[in-house]
Amino acid sequence: MNSGEQIDMRRSKGKWIASKRDVWSLDSALSPIILAGLLKFKEELLKSEYSGVPAGFCTGDEVTDECVAAWHKTIDNMILAFDDNKVPDIRDYNFKINFEQLPTDKEGCKRFVTSCTNEVERERYYNDCREHEEKCKQGREMFAKYYQSLWL
Repeated sequence: MNSGEQIDMRRSKGKWIASKRDVWSLDSALSPIILAGLLKFKEELLKSEYSGVPAGFCTGDEVTDECVAAWHKTIDNMILAFDDNKVPDIRDYNFKINFEQLPTDKEGCKRFVTSCTNEVERERYYNDCREHEEKCKQGREMFAKYYQSLWL
């Protein structure tokens, strides 16, 4: 292995080893691992004859369909938080940002001006991005809150 070559996160002799590349963007390194785990957890939970539900989801001693549905929705929110494929895609919105270079000013600085072809669509895109980020934040908070409840 060359000295500049990076190796992704792996197990070695029973311990987890992270590379510099992993920790450069640790959230990006961990998100696909967490996502895969949550997806498999949900899949197995749906197949299980027992439906474990954290205590806060039920009122009383009985596990009802409503309790189970609320827990499953919470898991779905966690999944969304780690799924990069759910981010709003700018290509799905009907606008373009145009950049125009203006003449260099007398101090030698280059100047640019931007314009948008459809302000309504641009604002819709930005609002969708903000809404998505808020849902992701809530899903990550749920993941932390129910971390010790992620068992079958």
